[in-house]
Amino acid sequence: EGGMFDKDTVESMTTLIKRGTFGSAVFTCKNLLATYEELTAKGVVFKKPPTKEFYGFEALFMDDSGNWFSLVEESA
Repeated sequence: EGGMFDKDTVESMTTLIKRGTFGSAVFTCKNLLATYEELTAKGVVFKKPPTKEFYGFEALFMDDSGNWFSLVEESA
């Protein structure tokens, strides 16, 4: 859905993720269900499917380095 970070920031984040020291991050998207289905089709394994929370819908996944990521579609 477009880049939220500049190239240097992406490179820094990628380095931390590959080291397993990034820890966690929250990403937002406009359509969580569509993004969830797209990422699942690409092999991403979600630890928590899209679920309604008080702040919107959220899904959780972990990469192969043990970093946790939250994917959120915020409520209007």
